[in-house]
Amino acid sequence: MTLVRETGTDPWFTMPWNADDDYIRRFATIVRDTLPAGHTVYVELANEVWNPGFAVSRQAQQEGLAEGLSTNPHEAKLRRYAEKSAHVLGIWTDVFKATPSRLVRVVATQHVSPWSAETVLGFRDTAKSVDALATAPYFGHSTFSGERAAIADIDAIFAYLDGEIDTTISQAQQNKAIASRFGKRYIAYEAGQHIINANNVPLVVAINRDPRMYGLYKKYISTWNAKVGDTLALFASTSPISSFGA
Repeated sequence: MTLVRETGTDPWFTMPWNADDDYIRRFATIVRDTLPAGHTVYVELANEVWNPGFAVSRQAQQEGLAEGLSTNPHEAKLRRYAEKSAHVLGIWTDVFKATPSRLVRVVATQHVSPWSAETVLGFRDTAKSVDALATAPYFGHSTFSGERAAIADIDAIFAYLDGEIDTTISQAQQNKAIASRFGKRYIAYEAGQHIINANNVPLVVAINRDPRMYGLYKKYISTWNAKVGDTLALFASTSPISSFGA
């Protein structure tokens, strides 16, 4: 917990999908016994289980189908995630039973698909084991999609990004409404700009280093605070700007 003490921030842990119950309980116990006073711990199962780009997503889907949770592969995956999240978070709940206010139990779903939030929180009694719904409200991912693939006018790009923030926050409000209906907080596990152009990395560099990006972030954060108002974990990468983003 050295980093927690040095930065004055709350930790957020993702539990490995294939960890056994003993590992989960020991991990939670260490956190409980070493968490500095005045701090809260956020915990979730795995990372982006909804995202088919990750091996854990494919594993969850296979497990969900094998259990017969749904004949729809994606729904089976989300229901399996909900089922296992309830189990893992239940262990954390037991470990923190003396100080439950220091624990925030999280389930994470795809930002652009409020249906996935509804599916996870509404599966069996999953919601009873959860304190917060989280998504990743990135803006700008569609900047170079479809007919916009070859656009290079940086002024037009910034005008587009300004509107993208409004769209992203609107989606956040939809997810927040679902979380509120279940009596849960709505937060962001990752957030920020998500501009990717594998065919023109120099343009991505120019966009990110343009002074107008500062203005976009000011609008993004202030709009989030005004219309959503809870934890926003901005994503930071120490890697160089590349075809994967900045």
